[in-house]
Amino acid sequence: GWIQLHCISNQEAVDTTIQAFRIAQETELPVAVNMDGFVLTHTMEVIDMPSQADVDKFLPPFEFARKLDPARPASMGTLVDPNWFPEVRHSHHAALGKALTKIEEIDKLFAKQFGRASGGLLTVEGDKKSKVAILAMGSVVGTMMAGYEAYKDEAGPARIVKLRSHRPFPAKALRTALKGVEKLVVIDRAITPGLGGVIGTEVSAVLSTMDHAPKVYNYALGLGGRDIQASMYRDLLKAIENPKAPRFAVFDADLEKLPPEDR
Repeated sequence: GWIQLHCISNQEAVDTTIQAFRIAQETELPVAVNMDGFVLTHTMEVIDMPSQADVDKFLPPFEFARKLDPARPASMGTLVDPNWFPEVRHSHHAALGKALTKIEEIDKLFAKQFGRASGGLLTVEGDKKSKVAILAMGSVVGTMMAGYEAYKDEAGPARIVKLRSHRPFPAKALRTALKGVEKLVVIDRAITPGLGGVIGTEVSAVLSTMDHAPKVYNYALGLGGRDIQASMYRDLLKAIENPKAPRFAVFDADLEKLPPEDR
């Protein structure tokens, strides 16, 4: 039941960590700041580290409302019996839903003080009027933006949707961001064997209630840390031009490494 925010760069990881403390304070929910292993964690990048004074100014003093207090005895913990469990889960779900507004609000407050934003729930880059879009999370968003700049004349311009908040999932914001899109490529870095990509499955479910929903192509890339090149932008857009393009595939799988029956 954690809030989960995904970062595309080390700078964004620093900024989101600071924001995460305030989000957690104001929602009383735990926040996980996610960043790509190796691509971000084991590479170097110049960042602007905010001063302690500026961070202290952004994070007001906090008094936790539900701390242990002998004067106000309460039951705390994860064990809830069936008489209360449905109500607890209902409230838990509602609390995450309310956090959507806080994530957006606090990102704007951060931008006002520090001069840069991390994107709130999601952002749209590239050609914002294109009828083709690519959606991704994490550092691959930066790779797709590099691909957009390098290959937009060859493969065509696309909207690049950066999904920052995985939980709570910004269903309404996503539907708004994809209005007018006819084809959507969802890039996944993990799959659920027997179903498809983790994000692609959720995006498809969210868009199922949307009028004129785009056709979703869910493609897994970079599984296990395989490198993703900017040229993949071109390859993805070329692939979905084919009327018989699969709706799900491990897109960068080397067919020569597969047994004949799996090709």
